[in-house]
Amino acid sequence: MYSEDLSNPSKREIHKLMKNGIKEQIEMKTAEQRKEFLDIEIDKRPIRTYPLGRDKHYRRYWFFRRDGRVFVQSPPDFKEWGYYQTKEEVDALIGSLNTKGEREKALKKQLQKYYHKICSELEKGGTETEEASTIPRSDRFRSPNDDPSAFLKYVNRWR
Repeated sequence: MYSEDLSNPSKREIHKLMKNGIKEQIEMKTAEQRKEFLDIEIDKRPIRTYPLGRDKHYRRYWFFRRDGRVFVQSPPDFKEWGYYQTKEEVDALIGSLNTKGEREKALKKQLQKYYHKICSELEKGGTETEEASTIPRSDRFRSPNDDPSAFLKYVNRWR
């Protein structure tokens, strides 16, 4: 019969112990506390990233916690990117979505679901600098006198 050596546990045994520890923590809490605990545990383990949703023009909206911004990916080839960097811009985006449309209704629901996480990450990102203001944004916030091909002049300075 197989005996577990606790002084030098294998990966499988470590996983088993972690799983049992999480189960014990979950069992001791109320339903609300369990939900919060599981949300925190899920956030610790980034598995895959899916877009928050799409708008009526089929633009994809993404939120990456590490970057602290809401990114927009434009069709048809999804090579053009823009982003929302401030809380006011995200509020304006949420307010501009039409809930009568199927895609925009789902996108608005997702943005509202993650609103507090998004806002806390936006605040961590700091204020917008002069250099960041030259980076292209979503066309929802583009002024009429902006050059629509300005994104082609962008140079990555992160090297």
